[in-house]
Amino acid sequence: PQKVKPPHAQQRQVASKDLLMTYYKLRRINLMAEYLQKHRMVEGNFPFAKVIKDTELSEGKTSCISNKTVRNLLKVLEDTGRLCSEQTDAARVKVYYLPSVPESEVKGFLEARLRTKAKKESQKE
Repeated sequence: PQKVKPPHAQQRQVASKDLLMTYYKLRRINLMAEYLQKHRMVEGNFPFAKVIKDTELSEGKTSCISNKTVRNLLKVLEDTGRLCSEQTDAARVKVYYLPSVPESEVKGFLEARLRTKAKKESQKE
C-alpha cells in the first residue's frame, strides 16, 4: 500500500517549489529586465542570453546559460507582467517588449521584420 500525503502537505510542497527563487535566478531576471528597459523591444532569446553570459563571465563564472533557462526566465517575467511577447506565424522569432510600448510600434516592428525576411528570401532565388 502506498502512503498518500494529506492534501495540505501536497499544496505546501507545490507552493514552495513555485516560489523558490535563488540568488542567481533573481539576478538573471533583473539583468534581463534592465536590458529590456534599455532597448524597449528585443527580438529573440539570444540577446538576453548574451547579456547574462557576458555579465557572469566578467564575474568569473565559467558555465553558460542554456536556451531553456532563458525561456523559463522570460516566462517568469511575462507571468509577472514585466514584459510582453508577440510572435507572428511567418516569423518564428518572438519579440519581447515592455508593457508601456504602444501596440502600433510593436506591429510596425513585426511588419518590418517580415519585409526584411521576404526580401532576403527573394534575393536567394
